Amino acid sequence: MRHENTLTDLIREAFQKRLSLKTVFESHDATKVGVLPRRKFYRILESLPLGYDLQDIEEIFANTSLFDSYGNIDYTHITNSSLYSTLEKTEINKQMREKYTTTESEIIEIQENERVSIENPLIGETLFSKQAYNESMIISS
Repeated sequence: MRHENTLTDLIREAFQKRLSLKTVFESHDATKVGVLPRRKFYRILESLPLGYDLQDIEEIFANTSLFDSYGNIDYTHITNSSLYSTLEKTEINKQMREKYTTTESEIIEIQENERVSIENPLIGETLFSKQAYNESMIISS
């Protein structure tokens, strides 16, 4: 798979595949300081299902300022970037919509259940419990 070999493309492809680079990097960062050794960082990226090989990864990071004074990669520059933050927010919103959006067939089923419940509250999944129905009958007597 041929890429543009830019950090922007790598980040976008990770989000398209629903991979959280932040979670991946943090899980490999035993010291939790936001940096990983270059070789380890490259191996992590190479192991992800993004289609990047070592040559691609080296090309992406050849001209970046993500290295600290010891040659480690400060991955927080990636995970705190405006692009990453924007895509992360977009993904969260998408997941929330998927979780809480009701399909047309579910809407029809809900409407049917509500109609049946209102017409006869003792049938099926009802809006009223049998006890509430009995109590309403006592009050109306």
